[in-house]
Amino acid sequence: MKSVLVPIGGSDTDASLFETALAAARPFSSHLNFLHIHVGPGQAAANTPHAEFAMGPALSNALRDFEAQAKARSAAAAQHFRDFCLRSSVEICDVPASAKGVTASWQAEGGHALRRIMFHARHNDLVVVGRAKTANGLPADFLEELLLGCGRPVLIASSAPARTPAPTGTIMV
Repeated sequence: MKSVLVPIGGSDTDASLFETALAAARPFSSHLNFLHIHVGPGQAAANTPHAEFAMGPALSNALRDFEAQAKARSAAAAQHFRDFCLRSSVEICDVPASAKGVTASWQAEGGHALRRIMFHARHNDLVVVGRAKTANGLPADFLEELLLGCGRPVLIASSAPARTPAPTGTIMV
């Protein structure tokens, strides 16, 4: 497993996700491909319960709120990535380094989130994802769609950081 896709959302669950991805990458000196998809207001509205009932000024306010939330998540995701790499001594590079050790790269994109993540998942050896605690603009069945559609193993991080240094003994396949 030389390349690991880590889709991040810029939420408080990122820390647990990062630790799980690092624990999975260390034994193989893998490259962590961190990916953030900026979920636009239209897509967020389509995937948020009760948003379809908004009309008139309420709809424009909701779309404005979705855009503001997406911008905040994008900024937080980038900051979480930089903080994690600094704290964990993970080298940031676009292409995996030939040296031993875990490396990481950052990529942010727009577009249809599930399709973009699925595309990137197919080009990696493993996908490490977290569970959303609140609505994040992605479909409610995001994990199921990813698991069935990406053709790669998917490791789902717990909502709290792992207590052990490696996830061995706690992974279900």
